[in-house]
Amino acid sequence: MSNKIDFFRTAPLLNGEYVTFMNETDFQIIQVGVSVLGLDLLYPVFAGYLGRLRQAYQVTAGNPLTHAKDQAEAFRDNRYGALSACVRSACYDTNPEIRQAAEAVHAVLEKAGNPSELSDSVETAELIALFEHLQPCAAQLEQIGALPRLQELEQANLNFVQIQDEWYRTGGQKPAGNVRTIRKEGDPTYHHVVNRVNALIEVNGPAEYQSFINIHNATIEQYKHILAQRKGRGKNDKLETVADATEL
Repeated sequence: MSNKIDFFRTAPLLNGEYVTFMNETDFQIIQVGVSVLGLDLLYPVFAGYLGRLRQAYQVTAGNPLTHAKDQAEAFRDNRYGALSACVRSACYDTNPEIRQAAEAVHAVLEKAGNPSELSDSVETAELIALFEHLQPCAAQLEQIGALPRLQELEQANLNFVQIQDEWYRTGGQKPAGNVRTIRKEGDPTYHHVVNRVNALIEVNGPAEYQSFINIHNATIEQYKHILAQRKGRGKNDKLETVADATEL
């Protein structure tokens, strides 16, 4: 049995999973008691953030393609991260020619900024512009082994656009706010709540907070399991793709 709230990185959660996780957190706080947890000042901030999050997400929740759209968006961000990581790693290569090529590509990425921090449609436009800016760097990308990562990102972007178009045709509406932006603004609030409770545990001991510790840690473990399963499926899909290609 743990005597503190476990740290949980919420960024990998899909939007629907994230909203459900925050709703469950809110219910648990209310169930145990805002004052009992020492959250009288923090809870109004958390509740206000959660209200904006719910409003932004609710118009998308009824669309049957929302989950697929969220997955495609998350995968696109993942592939951008893979490209960026590949380039950064090559910047430290022992071969000076590799380093020079990587630094040229990295300069283009740095100038463009991180598109995964933008709203979905703006990210699409920024990625298309990035692909154009990287065209003169084709030789350097190939030299550092990053060309496959770029191709994966281009395909992931195309897949997202296709799913988004179908999502709109199925009845999707533009949310009242940008869920991704609200998530980035609200994540610190959630972590402040956890840190506040953990600080009080250090001062007062765990007994008074044990019910919240137990129920919230159980929720965290549930979502960690979801993420682990998804990661495992992704690896299996990749292995199956390689195996299929080998058999051809």
